[in-house]
Formats: sequence, C-alpha cells, structure tokens
Amino acid sequence: MCQPFVVSCRGFAFLVTRVVALSCLAGTLICSSTSNLWAQAEVTAEKDDAVVVELIDAGSAPRRELRFSPKPGDEQTAVMTMDMQMKMTIQGQQAPQQKLPAQRITMKVVVDDVKPNGNISFHFVYTDIKVVDDPNNPSPAAAQIQQMVAPMIGMTGKGISSNRGITLSGSVDVPPNAPAPIKQQLDGMKDAINRLSSPVPEEAIGVGARWSVSQRIDANGMKMEQKSIHELTELGDDGFAMTITISQTAGPQQVKNDALPPNVKLSLTSLKTSGKGSSRFVIGSVLPLRASVSAESEVDMLMEIGGNQQRMTTETTIKTSFEPPAN
Repeated sequence: MCQPFVVSCRGFAFLVTRVVALSCLAGTLICSSTSNLWAQAEVTAEKDDAVVVELIDAGSAPRRELRFSPKPGDEQTAVMTMDMQMKMTIQGQQAPQQKLPAQRITMKVVVDDVKPNGNISFHFVYTDIKVVDDPNNPSPAAAQIQQMVAPMIGMTGKGISSNRGITLSGSVDVPPNAPAPIKQQLDGMKDAINRLSSPVPEEAIGVGARWSVSQRIDANGMKMEQKSIHELTELGDDGFAMTITISQTAGPQQVKNDALPPNVKLSLTSLKTSGKGSSRFVIGSVLPLRASVSAESEVDMLMEIGGNQQRMTTETTIKTSFEPPAN
C-alpha cells in the first residue's frame, strides 16, 4: 500500500527539480510572448508550422505600419522578475507542495546589424541571475535553485528577427559547467522559443487594432497549439503599447524527453494554458521597455514508473515582469 506513494514522491521530486531548474527559462519563454526577442537555435519553419498573423481590426485613424528600427550598436539592458508556483496531484492526492522563490534575471542585448530589408541581427548575455526569496517565508529550495542557475550567468546567444518582430533564427551558447537538467531542457526548448515571438501585422494599424498570432510549438517532447490575440492600446511617434491574451492546448500524446529517467514514461492526456498581459515597446529597441504577463496552466498526464501507472495533474502559475534596471 505504501509503495505507490513512495514511487509518486520520487517522480514528484524529479519533476520539481526540472521545473525549479528551468523556472527562469519558463519566465523567459512566456515573456517572449510579448516581445520580439530571440530564439535558441537555428531552425527553419516548415510551411504548416510557420507563424500566421491575421489582422482582425485595423483600429481607428491615424494608422501606420509598425516596424522595429534599432541601429547597429544600440544596447538595451532589462530586468525580468519571474514568480512560479506549482501544485501537483497524484492519484487524486495532493503531493507535498514546496514554495518556489522568485528569480530576477538581468540581460543585455546589443544590435549588431540591420539589413536593408529590415532584418535585425543581435546578441545577448545574461549578466546576472538572482533568487529573490521572501524573508518572512523563506523557501528551503532557494539555495539549491541559486546553485543550479548560477552557471547561466554570462551565457550568451545571438539571433535574427524581422522588423515586424518575427523570429527568424538564433543560437545560444550553453556553458560547459551548466547542470545537466538545464542543458537538456535548453535543447528541448529550442523550437519553442524560436516560435514564441510577437509579430505585428503587415498592414497599417491604429489604436484599437486587433490581430491574432497562431503557431505550433514543440517544447520538451510535447506538441501544442498556441494562439494569441493582441490589441493596440497606445500609438506614439517612437513606440506603442498593447495587451495580449494567450492560449495553449495539446491533445493526448506520448512525451519523449531524454531528461526522463529510463524507467519513467509520460503520456500527456491534456494541456490547457491561458494568460494575459501588457507590454510597451520603443520602435528603436529589441526588447520591450516594460511588460507584465501572468499565465495559468493545467497539465494532465499518466506517469508510468517500473510498470506502475499513475495519473498526475499539475497546476502552474507564472507571473513575469519586464522592466529597465533600477538606477
């Protein structure tokens, strides 16, 4: 009678370790849903996997085409703070819940080149990553998380995006001393982050304009559909602001991930994610000036360990903010 509970706790501990190690990356992934930032590997999108942008409403006059226009040598530093919490239920019983501290990531982006067609080449570096623990309710996982993400400090990468914010290609240099879970999950998230950009329509738009962005994502062995609705709330001479709502869905499928132990098999039953946020852009930058996003996800899976199959439901909440560094 006790054995299934012990096995479940082991599986829970394994998954928590992966989630904790990647919480800063998950925040980056969600935050990139409101930016035109980067990709993690060189990928050529097949026709049926391409990002589809459809204008719903052009908004009110005056209208104009939105195009990002940074100059070579432009630099931007931003701070992303991400708070992620997770609840897991195994066989109808809630597993022990551990509070996860927030992480604060500082990154610097430099524009390398801007082609005549508007394509923007840039490189970036994570200059600092800190765990932000609550002194009134400290997390026992804080020290472990800080140790696991520390090798990411100094990690660099590069990318190319169009002047409409569509990610074209990119790469990241994973430090050789990075923990194995981070290396494995970075590899698994390559395609996902390549697809997670926030393009603007080709047409001229004004305040109140609405457009949809649809794309297929392959993240850590799971294939899912994502759709976002964007609305232009402000339009100025040097920038604009918008709101966004995000939804992700995935149907039953086998999850194939090299990070799983050999005796663990995962089958996805369903995945539903919903989120919303807002962002403010300056036309001459690569990152958003400010952004905030909150998302909730529910994943229902079957976990098989050593021939024992158990149902596992995970509810995750992620809140992310993006802003300039404090003076």
